[in-house]
Amino acid sequence: MTPNNRSIRILGVWISSDINHNFIKKQIKDEIQTACTMLKRKHITSQQICYIFNSVIIPRIEYRANLNFFTEKELISISSPIRSLLRLKCHLANTTPNSILWDNNIYKLIDVYSRFLEHQIANLQFRVNHQGILGEFMEIRLLQSQIDEWLPNNILNK
Repeated sequence: MTPNNRSIRILGVWISSDINHNFIKKQIKDEIQTACTMLKRKHITSQQICYIFNSVIIPRIEYRANLNFFTEKELISISSPIRSLLRLKCHLANTTPNSILWDNNIYKLIDVYSRFLEHQIANLQFRVNHQGILGEFMEIRLLQSQIDEWLPNNILNK
């Protein structure tokens, strides 16, 4: 048993009775900043940076933030160091649009917000469609949300 204001770490995910949104956000920022600092000094190509970010860093921060949800603005701010590093290594201007970095035919850098949104939607879909106790729990939570918001119909139905 831990005090109410302490976080505990279980399998690399920090859990607390309090909302520790800023703590997780700082951890993710530090993770990206550390990776960018290491990669900045290396003689690697832009494709290698994209691969490292897409295959290593994004899954790590996705796992850490598994219990949190961030706004688009927060995730753009968090991932800005990696975009700056990629622009630096490619000798691109800082004003180069992000869409060029995210384009599948050019750099294939994954948009963090889109990836987090996909992850959250996949988790929700899994929980809602689960045939066991998890599905029943989600049905109860959805009904409770419907009651709390005074909605005449189920949240997931039109």
